[in-house]
Amino acid sequence: MKAMLLAAGLGTRLRPVTDVYAKPAVPFLNIPLLYYAIAVMEAAGAKELVANTHYKPEQIENLVRNMPGFKGTVHLSPELEKPLGSGGGVWAARKWLDKSGDFIVANADEIIFPSTNNIPKEFIASHKRENSLATIYVMPHPKVGTQFGGVWTDPQGFVHGFGRQKPESKTSLTGYHYVGKIVLAERIFQYLPEGESNLLYDALMAGIVQGEKVRVFRDDACTWYESGNPNDFLEATGEILRMPSSSSAKKSLLELGHRFWHGADFSKLNDTAPVLRGANAQGSADIRGFAVIGDNCVIGRNCVIEESVLMPGAKLPDGTNVRRQIIL
Repeated sequence: MKAMLLAAGLGTRLRPVTDVYAKPAVPFLNIPLLYYAIAVMEAAGAKELVANTHYKPEQIENLVRNMPGFKGTVHLSPELEKPLGSGGGVWAARKWLDKSGDFIVANADEIIFPSTNNIPKEFIASHKRENSLATIYVMPHPKVGTQFGGVWTDPQGFVHGFGRQKPESKTSLTGYHYVGKIVLAERIFQYLPEGESNLLYDALMAGIVQGEKVRVFRDDACTWYESGNPNDFLEATGEILRMPSSSSAKKSLLELGHRFWHGADFSKLNDTAPVLRGANAQGSADIRGFAVIGDNCVIGRNCVIEESVLMPGAKLPDGTNVRRQIIL
């Protein structure tokens, strides 16, 4: 199976971090966000990846071509003038995706841990059983309809619309949160307009109007984090570091860490002292709350780090107090 990774966005809400990194290349717990998405795609059976690029494309190319442990094929789909959106990205990559059966599309900057290791394969199997135009990976979330747009479904799991507002005259619909993974039938290209478009609002809605089935796959116990702005990024960091070691998300994190962050000593990570320290980090500090100290960081004397992240190579002068910051 093939997978399309949507990696061309600008990530403007996460500035100034994204002044330095393409959003999918941003280290979350020192692991690029892109790798969280790819790990789920691999578990679903993807052996061929297509990644679109626009902003800082060399970072995306380096990550996908040098990903530890991936033995599949990689293609790059440059969007030179501007990002084409989720639908436009798929449309522009059609030479690799069309006429090749069902394929997966994933946001390349989502932090998600499926509730079990089998969930990604069940997601694919559900789509194949129903012969739907699309099957959308969703979870319940209390902020659907307020902070987040929803995927609005009937009791049978068929999708009737997208957005913060429930579609009019559809009182029996329930809204779920889309967590950035979707399986598409190859006939999606019948509904994709040329150029820039949105996969959900343009292509899938066009299919629904024409009588196509679009369904959801619910993972009620999956773990998903918002990371689009600095505050949410720090909240997500602290929450997962504090998770019990027995939780499925923490176990998944450790598996990813052993694969993608060879310099970190995960054996010292525990629920009461949530600190991760990378390779060749120099110096020490008074740690309060949680901290992630990336590879090759230099910490001066008498520093305090409170609920903060030091990106790889960051430097703290003597006497620096850092509280709820991302240090580049």
